[in-house]
Amino acid sequence: MALWRVFTAIIIAICWKGCVGAKVEQLKVDVIGKAEHCEVKSKGKDVVSYHYCGRLTNGEEFDCSFNYGGPYIFTVGKGQVIEGMDKALTGVCVGDRLKITIPPHMAYGEGGSGNKIPPGATLIFWVKILQIERDGVNVVEPENMVDIFDKGKQAYFSENWPVSLYHMSTAAQLYNKQVSAITSCWSKCQQENNGSHLIGEAFVTFSYCVQKCEKRKLGRNFRFMDKKKIVSSLNSREVYNYMQHAQFKMGSPQEAASAAITYVHFNPTETSGHSNVRFYSAQKSVSTDVPIQGNPLPHVNAVRDAVAQYNAHNFEKSVELFEKAINLYRPAMEACFAECERNDSFAVPQTGSFTYDLALNYRNLLRCQLECPHKLEKIAGTHWDHLWAELYNFLQFSYFKVGKLDEAAAAVATAVLLWPDHKESRNNAVYYAKQGAAVEKFSAREEVISLLQELKSMRELAAFAEDTLTDNPAEDEMEVVEDHERTTRSSKQEWHPEGSLFSRGQFAPLGPPKAPITRLDNNTD
Repeated sequence: MALWRVFTAIIIAICWKGCVGAKVEQLKVDVIGKAEHCEVKSKGKDVVSYHYCGRLTNGEEFDCSFNYGGPYIFTVGKGQVIEGMDKALTGVCVGDRLKITIPPHMAYGEGGSGNKIPPGATLIFWVKILQIERDGVNVVEPENMVDIFDKGKQAYFSENWPVSLYHMSTAAQLYNKQVSAITSCWSKCQQENNGSHLIGEAFVTFSYCVQKCEKRKLGRNFRFMDKKKIVSSLNSREVYNYMQHAQFKMGSPQEAASAAITYVHFNPTETSGHSNVRFYSAQKSVSTDVPIQGNPLPHVNAVRDAVAQYNAHNFEKSVELFEKAINLYRPAMEACFAECERNDSFAVPQTGSFTYDLALNYRNLLRCQLECPHKLEKIAGTHWDHLWAELYNFLQFSYFKVGKLDEAAAAVATAVLLWPDHKESRNNAVYYAKQGAAVEKFSAREEVISLLQELKSMRELAAFAEDTLTDNPAEDEMEVVEDHERTTRSSKQEWHPEGSLFSRGQFAPLGPPKAPITRLDNNTD
């Protein structure tokens, strides 16, 4: 009897594998919609961006790229995706819409994957190819991000949440790619011009360098932003506000929370955004400790990570992360400068004189760039006054807590240079001197002094331009008010580069250093 049961089980297993498995032995790619024009097909080493939704044969969805706020990106032939998907997306065109049926042995096999893909599962993917890059260049011209954003809004107000999310995430991806390219090209070309101000021959050289670099990174036919109203929405990352609500409506609160936090970071005065973040924070299944999306300035996420370790009293780690944030401060400033390069909101109307128009635009560029120290103080929905100085303030105390007195002395000297009126930093410096820190260690960091000198030169040049140039003899009163506000804010951060902290005299001895208090709070209105 036992032998008969074993024999029966073997027969059933063979039948199951032979009869059922035979149905899914082959990879199958059905073209649901063909691209209208296809001059280039994907091949090995190409980078392919696509949206997908994956289902089991019973129709149950196990994954969908729309839940992540952006398309999936992989390199063909590198084994970065399952075998069936890698082969299916070889030889495709931008704009293709595909139904891909992948047998188990080309997917996750008999082991399955997680709780959603059972052992031996055949997977069905619905895919749209968005973009193909070859050697860093798009093989076809991408759709205009402004038009995509407009389509997303139309779908949103029709309450077609999946379509809205698709268009919004695609527009955000294209915008972020453009901003990233502009920033990296600006920084590269500035370095090649030795960081000099863009005057005369340097201006021509820099402009040509940037244009050449952007064409290489974005493709020759990449459409730059041209509709100011919608572009303003993209600049403010309003797209993430639409995305958070669409994600919420589609039952993805974690992704919605991530989008909401990103929106609040770029729009710290929007009370509705803070309310949304508080709502998601109250959900037990949702974490608000997530990276900010949307190409924030390079230092932003590093500052958040450093503050989190500081608040946890993990000072060894906070030293590492505050140093990282500080090292990213200069790149963040350059990224902000680069954004001003592409900000045409301050472009002047033509006066009939090309050289005069050029001078006016350059003056307005300097105005924008001198706002960058203020813009860098925007972290996760909170405006953090004197952030540059505070990074060194937190760093000095973290160094003190791990017993590195000389490093604390150098950090506090830099903090005092950046914020001379900050009493606690000056008192802490006195304490470190009394504890034996060498006097020569109380010198501000050279990279900070260099950047301060650069900002000082920019202010002087901007002041000369303000005194010399006039947009219009009858300039309206609002512009005068805005200039006054800008000058007032700039004067509050008037730094004067100096070297040694103690070159300005000794201070009265005080007690142990006082710890700075963090002010990052996603729930702050």
